[in-house]
Amino acid sequence: MDRASSRSVPWAAQQLAFTAWMNGRLAERDGFRVEDLQRDMRDGVVLLELLEIVDRGHVFAGRVRRPRHKLEEIANLNLGIERLRERGVKLVNISAEDVHDGSIDLILALVWAIILRFELGTSAGATGGSARSGDSDDASGARATAGGLNDARHELLVWVRAQLETAAGASNGAKPAQAAPAVSNLTHDFRSGEVLVALAERALGAPSLGRAADPSAPPVERVRAAMGALESQLGVPHALSADELVAGQLDERAAVVYVAMLRRAVERRDAASAELHAAVNARDVRKLTRALDAARAAHVDQRSVLRASELLLRLQPPAEPALRARAGMQPRTALGLSMPPERAVPPAVSASALSLIHISEPTRRTP
Repeated sequence: MDRASSRSVPWAAQQLAFTAWMNGRLAERDGFRVEDLQRDMRDGVVLLELLEIVDRGHVFAGRVRRPRHKLEEIANLNLGIERLRERGVKLVNISAEDVHDGSIDLILALVWAIILRFELGTSAGATGGSARSGDSDDASGARATAGGLNDARHELLVWVRAQLETAAGASNGAKPAQAAPAVSNLTHDFRSGEVLVALAERALGAPSLGRAADPSAPPVERVRAAMGALESQLGVPHALSADELVAGQLDERAAVVYVAMLRRAVERRDAASAELHAAVNARDVRKLTRALDAARAAHVDQRSVLRASELLLRLQPPAEPALRARAGMQPRTALGLSMPPERAVPPAVSASALSLIHISEPTRRTP
């Protein structure tokens, strides 16, 4: 679907953002990816996989992994819906049959409730259809949905402001500290592009932003460049329309999901970076191998990964190509760095192994 024209299709902005969020979480399981919410949610398999991932420790013992007919598909969907109710999610007018029939508004309401509960930790609800006066279930479900959005908005705004204040207060000598952009919402205040660019700069650093770092560029180009950098360098899916953002026409739920994905990616990267640093200091092969796997998955910067990979080779030099790949080694041309020819090669490390390492050696002092 063309991101720029998503407003022309009902629910399209939410479909794009919610699908991106689901695929980000489903990446923990091989072989699962959502392309079409209506089709891929139909048999309940994806729903149960998603819930097992986000609801840590829960396993659906009675699930049908390869349903062959409608009854088995409905049974899977009912398992998921019942589990959500057990976890305190209030679902009104949303049934397994609705999901199976492809009612996109109800499917989106269901996914939204999952996001609120398991991504943002709010007390959430989801209501299908419109609330009618005198219908207490519909009214309470609508209130729960609105309350969940309010809680999510507040929580993410606190995070956004903290990131912006940190970015504004940072000074590396190249430019002075400046006031952080004022943010009171996740839609209209993003129109100039300054907020998203500042968040990307905080997450990636200005040199990584390219066109987005150019204040003279049109806002829509800066936004596209910032989202592109966040996707390629941090793994945050490009799940919003830059045109809608700049025009102040963002769907608020889609905006909430995008900022939540950005927050998760930043926190995951920072945690993996800290784990890698600790493993390097511990010089433990097992911890270092595990930390490298996590660092690569979380998009920790390449230089840190390669330095840790160099250490892993020194501690346990691999003899086979498969083991070198396990260490995460890349060709020396990966970063455009060089290795001085006079570098001393430790006896335990083969020349072929060192040829894969792409780290510059600090200048040695001569006696």
